[in-house]
Amino acid sequence: MIVQLPDHLYYGGLNFNMEFELMRKVLIFTTAMLMLVTVIPDYSYAEDYNDIFVNNNGNVTANMPDIQKRFIEIVKGYQGTTLEQMNDIQKRLILKKRGNDLKTLNFDGSAQNWTGNVSDISAFGDSIFFRIEVAPKVILFVSTDIEDAIVEKISPLQEGQRVVFSGKLKTDSSSGFSEVSFTTDGGIEEPEFKFTLTDIKKLN
Repeated sequence: MIVQLPDHLYYGGLNFNMEFELMRKVLIFTTAMLMLVTVIPDYSYAEDYNDIFVNNNGNVTANMPDIQKRFIEIVKGYQGTTLEQMNDIQKRLILKKRGNDLKTLNFDGSAQNWTGNVSDISAFGDSIFFRIEVAPKVILFVSTDIEDAIVEKISPLQEGQRVVFSGKLKTDSSSGFSEVSFTTDGGIEEPEFKFTLTDIKKLN
């Protein structure tokens, strides 16, 4: 509703009714924009991370090393399974099949200039634990100690920061690459692969 004021009421040459109407339109526009934000598809990484990554459908979208893309595509391909309808044997067979698919990469686990986001930095005594999310729900898990030279490069980083890094996945004869989840379900849906980190830096 517009409040009607006498035409002779002005402020700085602007009619109060006109000023009120302008403010009303600005408020409507701002509200509409906030509502729009809530319906934009949920991407795990913002657009300024578009040289990293993977959207919430698991599709590799942009510039990263080819072997990293292929690794992610295989791992993501086994996520989203209806695990509650499966028994433990069926779940183990899923991990075995994923491992066989990873072996087809002919990849020894060496990662050069991979990209991801820091998802966790923690310490327990002199033990250091560090996680890099290379795709939504695909984690590389680093476990080392305070004497390791790489800790000097880890220590300035913050959770959520985008990074480029190098190192090596630990291989496993049965599953392709060693994975540390406590449960089979976790190993399928949110795997954490053991990783030895040799270099890392924050991306600007």
